[in-house]
Amino acid sequence: MTSTGVRIILLLVTICLPHKTGLAQSSQLGSGALSPQQTEVWNQELNYFQYLQARDFKKYMALWDDRFVGWPGYLERPVRKHDIEQEVAEEFRAQQLTITAVPKPESIVVSGDVAVTYYVLSQTDGSSQFTYRVSHTWLKGPSGWHIIGGMSCNVSQPSAKK
Repeated sequence: MTSTGVRIILLLVTICLPHKTGLAQSSQLGSGALSPQQTEVWNQELNYFQYLQARDFKKYMALWDDRFVGWPGYLERPVRKHDIEQEVAEEFRAQQLTITAVPKPESIVVSGDVAVTYYVLSQTDGSSQFTYRVSHTWLKGPSGWHIIGGMSCNVSQPSAKK
């Protein structure tokens, strides 16, 4: 099977399987407590922010699967782990990135060894504030959960009424 075929299957499993079977565990904010599997995945997201704020490059990059492909909302094209690694190294040196609050999950879907998290992230870069919708796809392997895919988009700030 080609890598494109694997990505399509992963996407279909992520989108369709949770809705077609009773095996997937899905939670939206306000709909109850997270399952143990959802908590395990969300704890990895919390580690993501802990390592980011501590500027612990080694631990932060260890969360990313070597096959990672994602599309941050501020870039024109999808990127791979190597691209993320370069960008994070620069950000850690510049020390400009500040997370204003640790996010809370909007939704977490776990289906076997695949999990998808959704949340809103606010950060400042110098004097500018940005808010993003973020989704990470996690894959559980022998050494735990790692980010295999992700996407984000800028949340438009409401304009002042005239």
